[in-house]
Order: sequence, then C-alpha cells, then structure tokens
Amino acid sequence: MEMFDDLRDVVIVGGGPAGLTTAAAMVRSDARLRGRVIVVEKARYPREKICAGAVGDRGWRFLDALGIAPDVPHVRVHGVSVCSTEGHLVARPGHIGRVVRRVEFDCGLREQVTALGVKVVDGVRVTGLEDCGTHVDVATSAGHLKAAVVVGAGGVGCPVRRNLGLHAGALRAMALEVDTPPIASDLSRELIHFDASCRRYAGYVWDFPAVVDGEDVVCRGIYVLRPRSGAVADVSPDDGIDLEAELAVYLSDRGLDLSTVRRKRFAERGFVPRDEVVGGRRVLVGESAGIDPVSGEGIAQAIEYGALAGRFLARWDGTSAGLQAWQQTLSRSRLGWDLFARSWGVSLFYGQRRPRLERGFAGSQALLEAGARHWAGHAQSPLSLMGGLGQALWSSMASAPQLAATSPNLLDG
Repeated sequence: MEMFDDLRDVVIVGGGPAGLTTAAAMVRSDARLRGRVIVVEKARYPREKICAGAVGDRGWRFLDALGIAPDVPHVRVHGVSVCSTEGHLVARPGHIGRVVRRVEFDCGLREQVTALGVKVVDGVRVTGLEDCGTHVDVATSAGHLKAAVVVGAGGVGCPVRRNLGLHAGALRAMALEVDTPPIASDLSRELIHFDASCRRYAGYVWDFPAVVDGEDVVCRGIYVLRPRSGAVADVSPDDGIDLEAELAVYLSDRGLDLSTVRRKRFAERGFVPRDEVVGGRRVLVGESAGIDPVSGEGIAQAIEYGALAGRFLARWDGTSAGLQAWQQTLSRSRLGWDLFARSWGVSLFYGQRRPRLERGFAGSQALLEAGARHWAGHAQSPLSLMGGLGQALWSSMASAPQLAATSPNLLDG
C-alpha cells in the first residue's frame, strides 16, 4: 500500500458523488490544481453503496458541465407517481432523471475524475485529524497527509464531521431497500413511485425501476424520518417503527415475500440550517453536511454540493478565515435555499397538517408537475406554479374522502 507524507492543498475524505465532484470542480475551475487534490476513500472500488439510486437531471447537468458524467447502466425516468390516502396522481413531464446503481455509478465517476488529474486513493481509512491552524494533519491507515483544508464528504459516518464535534444530526432517517423482480401490477417503468398512504410514521415506501446485471428489477424500500426528540414539535422520533415489518406488509400485499430477498439497510442525515458546516480548516459537503430530510434524496444534492464547493475552494485565498465564507456561500446558494425550505417543510409534510397537505397535493396535478420539473432542474413557469398552488390550497379546504385511496400497484387493484 502506498504511503503518504505530503503537503496537499486539499484532502477530500470520501470518494462518493460529493467528494469526487468537489475535486473535479476544483480542477475544472483552475487547472493549476491538478496534482494538488487527493481523495481518500475507505472502501475499495467498485464498492457497494446502499442507495435507491434516483438521480434528478439537475444533478446530472452538473456532471455534464464538468465533463465527468459516467457512462453506466441506468433506467431513464420520465415521470413520477405519488399515492396517499387522499388520492393518486401521476405527472409525466418528460426526461427528469435516471435510476443508477451506486456500485457502478461511483466507480464510473471515480474513473472520470481520475482522468482529470485528481489522485483518488481507495482502501485507505482516515484515523485522525488535527487542525494545527496553518494546516490539518490527517492520519490515515497508509500514513500521514498535511492539508491546507480538509473536505468532509464521507456521508453519515464522516470522520471530519465527528472531528468538528457535531452530533449525529437532529433530522436522522433510516431506510430499508430490496430488489425484486417486476410484477404485473407494477406501474410503468418510466415512473418512480412513492406511496405515503401510511401516516403512522414520517416517511413513505418507494418503487424505482432499476437494472442489475442486465436484468430488469424493481428497487423497493421504505424511508422513515426519525428526528431527535424535540427537534420537530409535532413529528415524533418514530423509533418504534419496525421498518422490516412495514416493508413486509407492503410487499405481501403485492404478492412478494420479504424473506426471499436480500435486505439492505442504511441511515441518512437531513440538513439542519443551524448546523455549522465549516470549522477552522475543515468544511463539510454532501450528506456530511445534510441532505433533504423530507424525501431523503441525496445524490443530486451531493453533486451540487461538490460543484459549489469546488468552485469556492478554487477561489479560496488559502487562509483559515477565508474558509468561513463557505457557510454563507452555501446558505445563499440555490442549493442552500432548497435545503432550508425542505428542512422547514418537515413539520408541514409529516406533522399535524399532513392530512390537509396531502389532500391539497392530491387535488393539484400542476403542483406535482412542478415538483417533477424541479427535480429535473427544468425552468418553471411562475404562472403555472401559482396555479398549482392555488389548486392545492382549494383542495386542502375540502372534506376528507369517505374512502381512503388505495395504492395503484396492488395485485387486486
């Protein structure tokens, strides 16, 4: 194993979409940074990363702009289906994203970034960090690095976040996913489907079309937000929810058996605006800083984090004081405003007003269309958006339906 003993401008901890995009954006912004950025990844590529794999086209556009979009198997997404007890809607605005497998996507992205002159070293674990003021001493399983700045892009368990003294996160979530064969009652494979018809927990079940080893499968899973006690006034921690039991019922209703498929569990961390994402010569990006707590969407946001951070660091003046501007740069960016709105929306989506929100949403085709277009990064018509909000407001004032809507992909549906 190669030993490190070098002074680098930037050490990036974590070789997923956030870390790799940060490195690529730095080099694209200033070609002189080639050879002065190193990405340290604890696993070996190709490494499996448990993740539903949906990437909105707004994230893919950043990869295209940087010239690092990987050519990997995927399923093109043309629309979205949403079911709640209030009804079922489908929007098909056209190409809005794709579903990838992270084991292929991350490996392909690594190859693209390495071709830019970025050193990506896998199988190396960060064992310690010491911010010395003028630099950060990075202890790894392969030796030491000295960095002008360390970027934490290691996801939920990122050692840079822990080194900053941050807690696990106020808006934590758990997810459980499985891959199953397609069934006759599945919706079209051009759609990603969300079923939020169970109000006993803050979350939903999903069905995403995917490809594994050239075969069509459906990635099905459950996402449950588990905020720290008291973090959101009217949303409980939901620690008592058994994800396997909930997913087993969902699958059984569709003629599928949870016990016959491999179960893959993973944690997520939602963005909390008050959390500090920079300290000394250490900055956080991607899920280390926090992603959308309402939906758990993270890949496109991780890519956007990286593009934003890479440009910021390429212009950085090299001082510890200058790094403090990262907090403001993030909060004032399109990404920062989006994450702030989603963090604020946790109570709206999963709190006491959830029934009326779902009723309004179920009555506004235009609003779902706008949501799908936002996921894709398409331009929005203000008039259409206002019309969709008006429809939703009107529908939310209606009485609850006498019979709850049923999921459209049930065998007897």
